[in-house]
Order: sequence, then C-alpha cells, then structure tokens
Amino acid sequence: MKRKIFWFLVLVAVIALGILFGGRLFKVVPADHVAVAALTPRSTPRVYEPRLHIPVNPLLQWHLFDTRETAQALSVAVAAQDQIPSRIDVSLRYRILPDRAADVFEGAGRSDQVQARLVEPAVAEVVADLAGQIARTEDLYQEASQPPFQERLAQRVADRLRAHGVLIEEVRVGEVRLPALALSAVQESRDRRRIASEQQQRLAQAEADLAIARTEAEQIRVLAEARAEEIRILSQALGEHPGFLRYEALRTLQRIAQDPAAKIYIVPGDATGLLPRLPAD
Repeated sequence: MKRKIFWFLVLVAVIALGILFGGRLFKVVPADHVAVAALTPRSTPRVYEPRLHIPVNPLLQWHLFDTRETAQALSVAVAAQDQIPSRIDVSLRYRILPDRAADVFEGAGRSDQVQARLVEPAVAEVVADLAGQIARTEDLYQEASQPPFQERLAQRVADRLRAHGVLIEEVRVGEVRLPALALSAVQESRDRRRIASEQQQRLAQAEADLAIARTEAEQIRVLAEARAEEIRILSQALGEHPGFLRYEALRTLQRIAQDPAAKIYIVPGDATGLLPRLPAD
C-alpha cells in the first residue's frame, strides 16, 4: 500500500512539473530572429539561432532580437564653433548581427531598447562632435561640405555600433534646421561673404586687365623703337650712298618687266628723279 502511495505521489509531482515547466523545456526561435538566454542578468548569455531548441533549461530568461533591417530617423541638437544652435536630421538603416546578439543584449538589455540605449546615443554624440569641429554653422548648408560630413559620420557611427553587435547599412544627413533669428544671421553672413567674394573677383579681373594693357603698351613701345631705328639706319644709308635709291628703282623695274600685266612708261632722257635715264634708241 505504501509503495502504491509513493508512486502516486511521484506521478503527481511529474504531472505538476510538466504543467508548470512543460512549455519551458523547449524554445522555438522564429526565422529572422535570434534568442539570447541567461539564468540571471549577471550570468553569461548564450545565443540561440532560429530553430527548435529542446531540451532547454526551464529557468532561463529569454530575449528575442529581430535581425532584419531597421530604419530610424532622428533629429540631433548641435552647435558649431560660432555657437549658433541648430538641429540636423539624420536617417539610418541598421540590423543586429546574429552572432553578436549577446553584445547587443549586454548593451541594450531588451530588443525594444536597442534604439534608445545604443543607436540614438551613438548617433547623437558623433553628430554633435563633428558639428562642433565646423567653424560656421552656415558651412553645414553648403552642398560641398555635406558629403564629407556624411561620410565621416557614417564611418564613426559604424565603428562605434559594431562593437555592440549592430551593423550600420546606411547613414544619411537630411535637413539642417535653425531658429528664425539664427537663420537670418546666417543668411546675412553668407550675403556679406558673397559680396566680398564678388568684389575680390572684380579686383582680380581689373588687375589682370591692367597687366595685359601694360604688356601691350610695352610691345608697342618696343615695335616703335625698332621701327625708328630701322628708319634711322635707312636714312643714314641713303645719305652715305646716293646710288642706293637708284639701284632699288632698277630692281623694281625688273620686277615690273617680268610681270606680263605690267606697263612700262619711257620718260624723256633729260627727266630727273628717281627713275634712271633710258637711251632714246
């Protein structure tokens, strides 16, 4: 009788344990997820991949993490070195690395805390630090400065979050927003810089035109001096050799005679002038 009572109590205990822990003796991890389980918050967590796990310790505390891509947008308060307050909109896409889910668990605690405890603080700190390295807030509006800013932001955020098991797929810098008064001050500063740049360009163009004019004047002066020297030499040659001019006239007559279309006029033998006297017969 006692033996029957013993086995009855054992059966009741097994049924009670089955009712109490039956659903905790196995764990189904769905696709595109990983599970992190630990006995206590201080114990070393273990990562379980997507499948049926049986048997498992019924005392484990389970945390599911979605490993699919997640999109997030946030607005970060920043200030450049000119201390004008502004906000930068940042959008990013990221996902949890399955084999690093234990690191995510240690950094965030729960899946619904990944954004608040890991992603947002990392992005906000990096954006504020990069903006603080810029001299003027207006530089954030310049299209030429945004790609380098975005590239450095993406690299630093990716390096920081990878250490916590989060892979950054893309980071984009959106609108830079300023208060109305600050926006007006930035616009006035940009206008002053634009006017100064235009004046500098006009001054440089005037200096270039002046240099060209001086060069052309110098060329004219050199040509004039050369022409004057040529005339002086020719005049001196004519004065020293009177027959030179008649010699040149004969050469001209020879060239005219060789041209079929040219006409030769015979002048009287007693004519005076540059042309030589020709015999009458």
